[in-house]
Amino acid sequence: MEVMEYKRCFVPLIKKLTFCSVALLGMYVSNAQQQMPSLPSNVYDQQKATSLPIMELETIDSTIFNTANLATKTVYIDFWFTACPPCLKEIPFAKKLQAYFASDTNVVFLNICIENAERKEVWKKIVKDKQIQGINIFYTRNRPQKINLLRLFNIVDYPTYVILNRLQVMGLKAPSPSEKGWVHWAIFQATKNVPLSTSYALLTNKSKAANDYLTQNWALIDR
Repeated sequence: MEVMEYKRCFVPLIKKLTFCSVALLGMYVSNAQQQMPSLPSNVYDQQKATSLPIMELETIDSTIFNTANLATKTVYIDFWFTACPPCLKEIPFAKKLQAYFASDTNVVFLNICIENAERKEVWKKIVKDKQIQGINIFYTRNRPQKINLLRLFNIVDYPTYVILNRLQVMGLKAPSPSEKGWVHWAIFQATKNVPLSTSYALLTNKSKAANDYLTQNWALIDR
């Protein structure tokens, strides 16, 4: 008798809670899509760079990093500078984004600080104090460079994000770490060599693949 009473009281409640959870999740996914920038999908194809050049840049511990090491990776690049409030505001979101992809060793986060040479120590202090994760690189803006990254990637605003796969540009104007759902989907698609314009179109058109990805992973994305 007690078992029957338990079922009668709690089973409907469990069903109701499950229904509410699914509805709430759907609302979050919908909100993530609605908050995306309203742009034509081909805007991500309008780019100068098609690949990241092989080059050597200085890391936070004063060693030299060769971009050839990224030849088999999917890379999320953050171009920033030390006195950029929007850049610094993205740091907590970047940490969560990196935590989400932590189990995928093929996804790499590359932070390239664009600064004058005399700001190098300031850069090192900010990286240390704010515990900026990923590969931290310094690009000297006020000294001659063999490769002009600013011109190559058409960097006029900061922060600027770029997604690569096997050194090939998947798209410029990539979503920022704070654009939950959109940025996760974009990086995931890039691992499959899908251009940013295509992944954007799939998400804005609410394709089954995009909806399934967000629904299945939203609990981790929204941490």
